[in-house]
Amino acid sequence: AFPPLRSPLCEVEALPLGAEFTCQSPCVSLLGRTVEETKSYSCPGQVCSCANLGSCYSVLLCHSRQMVLASAFEAALPFFMLVFYAIWPPLVPILQPSCPQAEGRRLDANELKPMPVKARHTDPSVTCMEFYNKSMRRANEAADWCYGGNYFAFNSGAAQNAEFGGVRIWWRCDGSPAWPNVLFVHGFPTSSWDTWSAVSKLLEADHYVCHVDHQGLGFSDKPKAPYFYSIYEHAAALNEFVTKVARLTSFHIVTHDMGDSIGFAFLEKFFNPATALRPPPFNITHHTITNGNVWLPLASLTAFQVGALNNVTGPIIGHTVALFPGAAALGIGRFLYKPPLKIEKIEALATTFEFQEGGQTLNGVSQYLQQRACYEET
Repeated sequence: AFPPLRSPLCEVEALPLGAEFTCQSPCVSLLGRTVEETKSYSCPGQVCSCANLGSCYSVLLCHSRQMVLASAFEAALPFFMLVFYAIWPPLVPILQPSCPQAEGRRLDANELKPMPVKARHTDPSVTCMEFYNKSMRRANEAADWCYGGNYFAFNSGAAQNAEFGGVRIWWRCDGSPAWPNVLFVHGFPTSSWDTWSAVSKLLEADHYVCHVDHQGLGFSDKPKAPYFYSIYEHAAALNEFVTKVARLTSFHIVTHDMGDSIGFAFLEKFFNPATALRPPPFNITHHTITNGNVWLPLASLTAFQVGALNNVTGPIIGHTVALFPGAAALGIGRFLYKPPLKIEKIEALATTFEFQEGGQTLNGVSQYLQQRACYEET
């Protein structure tokens, strides 16, 4: 339904052999930046067009000086970040998540707010479908994952979020609802696509597999500060999806990273006598926990997580990711995945950060670590 990335922007009619003509192509750097590249070619045959010159449209064969400089700068950025992190360890114990104090008392969850951040500009895209429709990067796996999903409206229960008028939460389900149901819950700072799509494709032939992107991440809306993100708001959105959108009645839940914390809060609606829905409208058959870090004092937080959490360094990291989504994708794809992601997947991952300038929400979303520090039982 959508033209491929290499669809030509210009066509040239029959020309004499050797005649000069010009091609204009959407050239994409290794790390996701798009630049219109114009090149002149000598006609190699009796009929010439931009379409029959593969190098004009290859995402990996961009040779203009501007593209080389952009790629080199983005590729160097993770190196400088690693150098910075090398001197970071002495500060890590100081900046570890802890429950803030105010007037001799522990702060309430609603008081744990990130520093307000002014976004560079507002992305007018309402949905990921609109984002990819107008983007030269629509022919990638992340785009395919987006197009296979849909949105539902979620109204936050936090009073300070009333001004935002609700957010759109992206979701998708594959397979038949008559088959065993599995609900996947992704973590920080990425999405359901890069975390679960490969596993999901292995199961969808005989399972009903469902996914949700958390608000502030992936393909869901990413309202900027002062929007209040919390474990409980994510869990409430998950409950909305299970009970009113997908209408799952019996399922296996699989959680990862931050998704584990969200999953535990969600389980309260099923297990905790004080908060459980009566009667529970669903049955959870199993809960699989991955990348657990289920007790914060023993969690192996990365320098990136600690930096994103801090209200001084967090906005800086967020702006950096918003400016250079490809650099963030490269760091995640090369260092967190085993084996490392190939360049095509890294380019696709970059678009998930680029959507609605997702880097701007990292400081706010990561405040869930402060909430854990306040409310985990020791």
